[in-house]
Amino acid sequence: MEHFEQNPQPTRQQLGQLLFDDENKYIYCAVPKSASTPMKTTLLNLRNDSEKFAKWNPHTPRLWKHMSEYNISENSKRLQTYFKFLFVREPLHRLLSGYEDKFFGKNRLYTNGFRQLIVKAYRPEDVEDVSTATNNVTFAEFLRFIVTSSNYLTRDDHWRQYEHLCFPCTFKFDFIGHFETLADDVAYVLKKAGFNQRVTFPPFRSSRVLSNFMTYYSQVPREIILRLGEAFRNDFAHHCRRFDLLRHKFRPYSLRRGGATFLFQTTGSMETALLKGRWQSSRVARIYLADGLSCLPHLTFSSKATEIVLSSISFSFSQKIMLKDRLVLKSVIEERTYLRPDEI
Repeated sequence: MEHFEQNPQPTRQQLGQLLFDDENKYIYCAVPKSASTPMKTTLLNLRNDSEKFAKWNPHTPRLWKHMSEYNISENSKRLQTYFKFLFVREPLHRLLSGYEDKFFGKNRLYTNGFRQLIVKAYRPEDVEDVSTATNNVTFAEFLRFIVTSSNYLTRDDHWRQYEHLCFPCTFKFDFIGHFETLADDVAYVLKKAGFNQRVTFPPFRSSRVLSNFMTYYSQVPREIILRLGEAFRNDFAHHCRRFDLLRHKFRPYSLRRGGATFLFQTTGSMETALLKGRWQSSRVARIYLADGLSCLPHLTFSSKATEIVLSSISFSFSQKIMLKDRLVLKSVIEERTYLRPDEI
């Protein structure tokens, strides 16, 4: 059929995240931690009975028609004619967002049993009774568990790969938007679907994940980063393609190398880099960082990627972007020149 690529077909039960509306003729795949809450709120407002559900949580299952509840013949007709879209997010940022929200945010209750399971697996002597206040889990423990355990909880939708939620390699989506360029992409979707005169996207609070990213991932062991790379390889490749970075042959582990280099550049402190990177040998760390710094002059963003980055990230005054075909970070406040490899 036209709407299917030549890929293994998901079972009907796997289509729970694909929501549809027969009146407005759309199919939306809701990827958790990729602006699904405001998007669901927007789509609910299209309905004639939207006032009736104004105070409902937009994630309430009974508010939606799920493709998992309908047979192949019915789903096939919708897939052929409805406007199909989803929003995705850089996978490592999405994992961190899920951790902050479900393990330490207002939704901590969600992971009460999950946290106990992780503590029992890695620190059995510390396990406590299930409670919202017990069984704190580190970010590294969370990541280790979801890449090593076969427990069904590791496949929770909030940290499951979107290729297993929406099957974009199987279904021909009309549009795949990105969390990183949310405002522009939402405007495009609403206009393309003919909804822009009927609804508006609600104000969206920017994520804290960007500012916390290096703090969290610098504490994650190398082997876990590599296993995440394998598990989220297709998600990662999609975003490298989005930012024209495939030519640099980045791997998920490149984030650790880049993070260490950036930390040393911005602090000028070998001690800080050693502590965050948990290096036992300063000699190895110096070689590692010198190699990273030597690569920087050759790493460039295309004009397309530069435009995307500038439109999606708010930089502080001390971290302005100097344009052309690459992004150069300069400290305006300290007026300090970054160290070169031969100065380490």
